[in-house]
Amino acid sequence: MKNLGSDMILGDVTAKNITCQSINIENSDQEDLKAKSLEADDITANQTLYVSNNAMVINNTTTSSTISLLGNSAATVGQYLTEVYSDSTDTYALEQLTAGDNGAQSLIFTAGGGYEDSVKNSIQSYDSYRKTPESLYLNPLGGDVIAAELTATTGNFDVINVQTLNIENPDDPTNPANINCESITASTGNINNLTTDAITSSSITVTSSVACNSLTSQSTTSDYITANEKLKVSNNCMIINNCLIDSTTTLLGNSGETVGDYLTELYPGSTSSYALEQLAAGDNGSQSIILTAGGSFGDDTNSIQSYDTNRTEKLDLHLNPLGGIVFVSDLKPVNQTMGAACYMIKPNFGNSTFICTIRQLASDGVDNDQDQDLLWCVNPGFKIIVYRDSDFQSDSETFDNTNGLVPIYEDGLQDATSIQVFFNSVEINPFGF
Repeated sequence: MKNLGSDMILGDVTAKNITCQSINIENSDQEDLKAKSLEADDITANQTLYVSNNAMVINNTTTSSTISLLGNSAATVGQYLTEVYSDSTDTYALEQLTAGDNGAQSLIFTAGGGYEDSVKNSIQSYDSYRKTPESLYLNPLGGDVIAAELTATTGNFDVINVQTLNIENPDDPTNPANINCESITASTGNINNLTTDAITSSSITVTSSVACNSLTSQSTTSDYITANEKLKVSNNCMIINNCLIDSTTTLLGNSGETVGDYLTELYPGSTSSYALEQLAAGDNGSQSIILTAGGSFGDDTNSIQSYDTNRTEKLDLHLNPLGGIVFVSDLKPVNQTMGAACYMIKPNFGNSTFICTIRQLASDGVDNDQDQDLLWCVNPGFKIIVYRDSDFQSDSETFDNTNGLVPIYEDGLQDATSIQVFFNSVEINPFGF
């Protein structure tokens, strides 16, 4: 090791180790100092200081600088500054920390600019090889990020605690800003788009859209609201998305009954999902109309039910109670008053009326007026199965008008000895045959 004395002025120096109190490089364009190990009380580089290819600090640089950014980059410091501070004529101090893929995954710090510049001091996560901005994580291991005032065009946060929160995009009013976070606490704020888990506020005004799992507010004004699971308007309206028969959400109306209980009664054994809306008010806040849509294809399970959720009682449903015709394209007579199921018209044009299952009209194999059938008339809501022999044996024919609106007429076998009668798919068999 060579001791050069207290003060030395050198041209180009290349060394493995240099130890001194002070190193001053006055003309870095002509003189470079390169060392594997450098130790000093004071190091001053008038223009640029490098730590291998992983760190660079530049003094008094401008948008016209031709110094290359680290990271196998064709981008210059000037090009980067121009992108951040377009048309600026001021000077800046720039620091780049970089490593990783292509040695280009960088944090770039800049300070400087004019007093009233809209963008001055900045921290940018940047890929200097691809010349693309990257996500910046603040406290990725945890710990609060606290700001006196936060103004952003876009952002993703777990928790925000600020006195005033303003999120806006003045450059493009047709493309509102977005913020995604789990919790926001602020005294005042203006937000164009908000996606979060929970909102509690006395008054919310959203200029574009709000999406959240739980929204509680005395006053909400918005062009577009998306509730990921449930939308509730006080205790008078509730809309639930993708609910199942095991749902534990309680129905409105001082009710111990759950949405799952209601769906199980309506769709027993179903594994499908449903959208459910409940409107409730009146006595106990339980006089309700419940709408459901969903189920499997072909189930015919969309429904409207008038219901007392406090007493779990079915209520009458009035359509157009003030008057006006109710038009339907198809009406299934589910709870009509049951009358005659069918009429058997005989060859002599006499007829027999049937209201239930009969096991024997006449002796088997004997033709007489009792069991001669020329034509059958089957009323809406009914299905019959006609057998040639007694006890529902031998050849049979089925005439099904369960979903019909008017009677149907069918040719007979000319020999009807027993008959099964069904109303809304349930056999009418009071004798227990």
